[in-house]
Amino acid sequence: MTYLANALRTTLLCSLLGLLHGCTSPAPTSSDTAPPSQPAPTPDAPPAAPAIAPAHQRELSGSLLGIPARAQVELALLAIDPKGRPYSLLAHVQLPASGDSLAFQLPFDAERFALHHRVELRGRAHLDGRLILRLPPQPIPHAENRQLGSLRLVPAP
Repeated sequence: MTYLANALRTTLLCSLLGLLHGCTSPAPTSSDTAPPSQPAPTPDAPPAAPAIAPAHQRELSGSLLGIPARAQVELALLAIDPKGRPYSLLAHVQLPASGDSLAFQLPFDAERFALHHRVELRGRAHLDGRLILRLPPQPIPHAENRQLGSLRLVPAP
């Protein structure tokens, strides 16, 4: 009986080791398997259409100039009170600068925009935890897609 139990254990152990070895063997090479057939791309295929934004979605875009490499830039679309203070954040984006002009796109909700009388785009740049530049407030009078062109940040006070 003991001989049979030992033989069963040995057989089970060898089977388990064989299974483990099979799981760890390298993946088959391309010569081992047939390459998957993929349809050839057609040269005259139309380019992919850009994603369709919701009807209430608008966007401000442009580029920022004069930002040193490694700086972090924050842009915010803010509702401004009669005393010139921001009181509601409508949109926000953070961008890493590379030293060249920095393109930006800031999507916002036109329905939320319409609830406020005065809206401005404001921005700032930080380098190594210090505020180094700021974007003079840019008034945004209407909730529409708008290309702002090139905007230059100025030294922060």
